[in-house]
Amino acid sequence: MKRISPLLVAAFATTLLVACGGDGSSEVPAPPPPAPPPPVSNEVPGTALASPTAFSQYVGGLSNTDSGDEVDVQKATPPTSETDDPIPVI
Repeated sequence: MKRISPLLVAAFATTLLVACGGDGSSEVPAPPPPAPPPPVSNEVPGTALASPTAFSQYVGGLSNTDSGDEVDVQKATPPTSETDDPIPVI
């Protein structure tokens, strides 16, 4: 009887482990597709038009090579200040 008890316990444990295996499908749900990249704009952003300093920093950060995309400045009016000193654009 002592030899049967460990065998019964092992069989019972094996049955429990097999029964807890899930629904039988081994497929993992596919991850959601990545978000599309933001659209590329060649317009001056609104944050650059908030103040003369912001505009100067934006213009200073633009690439000064001919290989970059052109920025459409036709719709943008650079901000001005009557009291601040001119800010050099390097």
